[in-house]
Amino acid sequence: MRSKFIDLLFPDELKRRVEGIMGILDGRGNPIPGSVPPMKRVTLFLTHRCNLRCAYCNGPHMIPSEGGRKQLGCGDFKLDTYLRLIKEWKAAGLKYIHFTGGEPTLHPQITEFIKAARKLDILTSITSNGTMSPELLSRILDAGNYEFRISLDSPYEKEHDEMTGIKGSFRKTLNTIKALAAEKSKGRDIFTVVNITMNSPSLDNLEANIRDILKFPVDDIKLLFAAEERCAISGRYSRAQIEHLLNMVKEHSPKRAIKG
Repeated sequence: MRSKFIDLLFPDELKRRVEGIMGILDGRGNPIPGSVPPMKRVTLFLTHRCNLRCAYCNGPHMIPSEGGRKQLGCGDFKLDTYLRLIKEWKAAGLKYIHFTGGEPTLHPQITEFIKAARKLDILTSITSNGTMSPELLSRILDAGNYEFRISLDSPYEKEHDEMTGIKGSFRKTLNTIKALAAEKSKGRDIFTVVNITMNSPSLDNLEANIRDILKFPVDDIKLLFAAEERCAISGRYSRAQIEHLLNMVKEHSPKRAIKG
């Protein structure tokens, strides 16, 4: 089962995107005058703020500071700017908008961003660390958000809290995942993805970790690797071993997929 929200990690979707781009290029690879593809998807960084302190984080919401280290930015995207832009984006063919950050649920007007998109029949998605309050989650659901990509740094509480730098974050995230599963069981049209950041220690017990990850009540799972970890896994796991892990997931449930 796939989310209705497009995901370029799927080869067929990536192929369609490439074919669409090739269709507006001439024989030399230059854009054909007047041939502009429709705007299908926008990723919007709602805020630079975050309530966790993940040691590995090096995202675009981080800014350089003295001593070469990085710290969190503090800017929020302005709602009035968004309300103007989203009309232009819709006119250009926009169908999907993904909200990220920082931690997008820290934006005080996040539900207004979602509502504005849904009024224009634009499907919305959020990447969140899942530590939001139950009350905020309820308001986000009622605003009409469809896809939730919840970051879970480890299927184990102690390791997760150590990676996020905030004790108790695992429990909050797990409660959100369970709440979303409960809403889906009631018939609400939502799709939940768990993003799990894998590190070198996780690779030592990758198969066992995946089996534990599959216990979470979600629709899809993604294993995410930082650049240095991609080198680690490519050097330690053959294609046959990776296929074994993929088959293990398929056997667990035909409705779940895993991508790394």
